[in-house]
Amino acid sequence: MPDYELDEWVAVLEGRIAQPSPDYLVVTFPDDELRDSYLSTVAERTEEEVRTILCNFLGGSRTVRASDQLHLASLKARQQMAKENPSGAQGSLHLSEYDRRVIRFFTGASTTPTWEGLTRVIDLLPHFPQQALDAVHAYVLAHAQVLPDLHIVGLADAADLIRARYITQGNATTEVLQQLLLGLSSRDFEFLVARFYRGMGYDAVVTPAQKDGGKDVIAKKRGEVIYIEMQELAWPS
Repeated sequence: MPDYELDEWVAVLEGRIAQPSPDYLVVTFPDDELRDSYLSTVAERTEEEVRTILCNFLGGSRTVRASDQLHLASLKARQQMAKENPSGAQGSLHLSEYDRRVIRFFTGASTTPTWEGLTRVIDLLPHFPQQALDAVHAYVLAHAQVLPDLHIVGLADAADLIRARYITQGNATTEVLQQLLLGLSSRDFEFLVARFYRGMGYDAVVTPAQKDGGKDVIAKKRGEVIYIEMQELAWPS
């Protein structure tokens, strides 16, 4: 596994030095330590640098051949099942726009990349950070079942970077901060709580999503263990 130093990693993303190895990560923060180090100083970073990193995390239009070909094989299998059992659940095969782009690309009907880029989100910054976050979340929601794992991580890192640069460490108004907090999904709120405890020196983790009444966040520090469970609140009308 490559070794990462923050200054070198930034220099690689900006193209000032060559990528040390093919497996050197530039589409996500490579580890939690580097991510936390960068986000803690993000207010001091230049706008050009932050946008360069966001471009890498969000990704431009491209074709990811390995995962796209696997998806094409899955589509063919689903199509075969639909033919064999037209009255079953697979009888009507719904194709998403991503499905259609994959089919058109690999049949030679189109050269349009299979994955549409998300860098247009950057045009919402710095004035509309919440809308930028909403766009990233909507993209993940639409493609969660087919997104490569590394792409999902990159988009999550992009959201963290947008939030840190343009909201929590920026000059966002109280109203913007309130909208951000109230607009968080329950899962995002769990990650926010975990980060809050990490800031107080705890080793905090978010547990896997499940509906068994278990604890959502577990925070530990010097023998102390705190179990945190979120509850839905009904706001007064």
